[in-house]
Amino acid sequence: MDWKAKWIWDSSGEHPRNHWVCFRKVFDLKEQWEAVTLHITADSRYFLYINGEKVGFGPVRCWNHEQSYDSYEIGHRLRPGLNCLAILVVHYGVSTFQYIEGRGGLLAQMEFFRNGNILQTIGSDQTWKTEVHRGYLENTMKICAQQAWSEVYDASRFNSDWISNGYNDSAWQGALEIGDVGMSPWQRLLPRDIPFLTAEKIYPCRVESYKEVQPVKNSICINLRNALFGAQYDANPHEFTAYICFYIFSRQQMKGEIVFPFTGWQSPRGDIEINGRAYPLLKNIGEQGVCQDDGYKLEVVLEAGYNLFVMDISGKYHEFGVMIAFNFENEINFMPFTDFAGSRCLILGPFESVSKYDTGHKVTENINYEDKAYQLCGRINSLSDLLECSQYITPLDDEFILENQAYPMVTVKKTLIEKEVTPELQNLVIADRTNGTVINPSETGIGDIELIIDFGKEMSGFIGFEIDAPKNTIIDLYLFECLNHGVVENTKDLDNTLRYIAGGGRQSYESPVRRGFRYLMLTIRNMKQPCRIYSLNFINSTYPVTQVGRFACSDYKLNKIWEMSGYTAQLCMEDTFVDCPAYEQTFWVGDSRTTALINYYTFGSNDIVKRCLRLVTGSAGISGYLIDQVPSGWQSIIPDWTFFWISACVEYYKHSKDLVFLKEIYPHLRKTLFEYEKRINPLGLFEFHGWNLLDWAPMDTPNSGVVTHQNVVLVKAIRDVADVALILEEPKEAERLHELGERIKGAINDHLWSEKKRAYIDCIHENGERSEVISQQTNILVYLYDCYQPEREKDLLNILLNCPADFVKIGSPFMSFFYLEALLKMGEGERALNYIRDWWGLMLDFGASTCWETFPGFEKGRLTRSHCHAWSAAPGYFLGAWFLGLRPETPGFEKLIVEPKPCGLKWAKGSIPVPDGRVDLEWRLDDSKLSIQINTPESYKINLKVDRQKWGVDEVWLNGRKVESLS
Repeated sequence: MDWKAKWIWDSSGEHPRNHWVCFRKVFDLKEQWEAVTLHITADSRYFLYINGEKVGFGPVRCWNHEQSYDSYEIGHRLRPGLNCLAILVVHYGVSTFQYIEGRGGLLAQMEFFRNGNILQTIGSDQTWKTEVHRGYLENTMKICAQQAWSEVYDASRFNSDWISNGYNDSAWQGALEIGDVGMSPWQRLLPRDIPFLTAEKIYPCRVESYKEVQPVKNSICINLRNALFGAQYDANPHEFTAYICFYIFSRQQMKGEIVFPFTGWQSPRGDIEINGRAYPLLKNIGEQGVCQDDGYKLEVVLEAGYNLFVMDISGKYHEFGVMIAFNFENEINFMPFTDFAGSRCLILGPFESVSKYDTGHKVTENINYEDKAYQLCGRINSLSDLLECSQYITPLDDEFILENQAYPMVTVKKTLIEKEVTPELQNLVIADRTNGTVINPSETGIGDIELIIDFGKEMSGFIGFEIDAPKNTIIDLYLFECLNHGVVENTKDLDNTLRYIAGGGRQSYESPVRRGFRYLMLTIRNMKQPCRIYSLNFINSTYPVTQVGRFACSDYKLNKIWEMSGYTAQLCMEDTFVDCPAYEQTFWVGDSRTTALINYYTFGSNDIVKRCLRLVTGSAGISGYLIDQVPSGWQSIIPDWTFFWISACVEYYKHSKDLVFLKEIYPHLRKTLFEYEKRINPLGLFEFHGWNLLDWAPMDTPNSGVVTHQNVVLVKAIRDVADVALILEEPKEAERLHELGERIKGAINDHLWSEKKRAYIDCIHENGERSEVISQQTNILVYLYDCYQPEREKDLLNILLNCPADFVKIGSPFMSFFYLEALLKMGEGERALNYIRDWWGLMLDFGASTCWETFPGFEKGRLTRSHCHAWSAAPGYFLGAWFLGLRPETPGFEKLIVEPKPCGLKWAKGSIPVPDGRVDLEWRLDDSKLSIQINTPESYKINLKVDRQKWGVDEVWLNGRKVESLS
């Protein structure tokens, strides 16, 4: 690619926060062209329009030192004469779990072709026009730790016609050229390596409820991250000591509630004092029961006049934004401190601060909660006390303080009137662009109108609507996943809202912020006159897949489970695999191994797997180890996630026979193992400081010490790389790795077995103390990956099949993946099938359309956290690979294992994608005899495996021909 364009930006600087900026280039086409290609990228994200029509968005997530660019064929969108290229760019100004902060910038280049030659090039430069998009309010709160900023859009503040050709941009500024291609931080540009995502318009199914509600009268949100650590652009958590303080003015004495609907912290101290009176710690209030809005609440008394509010915000935070709702009968005011620059909020501290991130080595720096200044400020009861502590006080700028935001208003409220959902109101879900549906103002004169609308199933993409509403009407859209017997399960610590302030008259809007949800709560505020809703819609946007995979059997529930699993995987396929479309939208490396296996059996989309596997290697330079979610501003290491990545690389080759990729990735596999090999301790065991996660259940897996399951998974990874070494004809390296794996296996059996419990313990603590905790999870992996001594096999089988009551049990569908593998290894197919039927069937019984992150009941007070989680979609793999019975025996399925497992089923049929097309299989069981029909691409070989002691084989048909035997 020959770049002639320049990187351009506006005058906002390198790191503007939540900054939306428009670029325009109007050009006159006089000569004839045959084709036009546009190459484009931006930091952080762009949205592209040509002659007023939306064309696409990007770039795909990438490392900013290897910036990805997109290429569009746009010749059919242009016309002779004047044309307009319009680009909206948002720069986050902070890292997320999908993006590492670079600097604001746009790069675009159009190439006009005739007779195969470039006729003309138009590249971004100082002749392009730019203007801040003032419709997007920059001063908002983070959506969550993993994502960027919540969305507040004021339609009256900017002309939406700016994307059209006829718009007058004469008052706009010329863009600033900020550098050539290859400048830092964008050292290298790489073309997009996957197709563009889908854009499927979907409309709702029905209106669930219609209410008049009264929201909490006052709330305050404080952006502590930027206030305290504005110059730090990473996404690492911090631990610090500090207080916030503000004046609450009340016209009378009032008793009421303070509600924290959005905690956003991991371990806050949470002491609160009002006028010197102490209130209980938040964590103690949490133990008394979580309120319906999923936050904490406490009852307090406000005196008439000024009330001094002091809150200890010390603790370890991942996203440190404080959101507080004041639920009182009458309104209150947050008054400025005239002695402190008129600020409405003061920060005392931080007295100490430590950035918490994993480098593979233990972080020894700890916060001193006995610090004298911290203790002194904890005794503030009055203005005079504040003045004595003035040296520790920072007045907070108004840009970090927000009042009456959407999330506290939609989650902390009371219902005034329950209205009937009439057939006329149900028309709201139908796109009626002629008449629309009329929504009338409040009957009481004090409430807002709230509608809950069901889209029928989980979605991932972009919400849109068309309305007619008076200017300054506020429309709050809140997207959530679960309505449990009429009760909203709020998106805990996820501000999944959009506030739209109407510009007056008929208007339409499509949000550029990706969201996952099933239900929409639409609240209309400040409504003086009736509003008319013409359309509510959603643009479902996922990785483009073909539905090649199929599965059906004699059990209807299993068929629904397979469909649910495949749809879950699809919603969690964006420009990478992601864990979930709502909460995080993050490419978790370990999760993706499971998603890839499901993808092989449902869609066969190998390009996204290869992209994900390659993307992981870019994190090695951050700490020397591969981090657990990429690309991300959080430096976090889960060793198991790296080991699963190694296995996923080998499994990709097994399913694709992509030898070029295997040769490319092999040096990274070796280097990764070499770094971890350095962490073998004198006992011969792997010992590492990191986030030693496997399951959400209460296993004993400390951040430091020897963790048994990690050693087991490391042995599996070593064996996998040894296999690759043999494929690539490096027998000495394969032998060395094999010996290393056997040494670690020996150490596992020497040091991590409990003779008393007849099981493998969870860990040896950093101080040498052996864990007393025995978990089913650890022993599942020891069995599954053959790291046990033969005489202990009976004990392991007993743990898997009849787990003792005092052992830790499986806590997630993710861990269940390994359990199902283990059951099938030991020949317990019927037990495995019943396990799928029972646990995933329970999700169906609750009305799920996608697989949940945890099983029902694991999350206290709610069904689950995330209602769409790819790591939970295991049946999408197992039903096809093991019960339909199709698996590769040689790479690329060129020799195919056909191993039906009836396990109580009468028949099963389906298809799996393979590199040369697909394989179809149908089997039926009649009088204990199997009849089998197989269709494969030419030259594929079949290895038929049937338990002939259980079932005979009646007849076998291959590609339309009856055959006597298969080998």
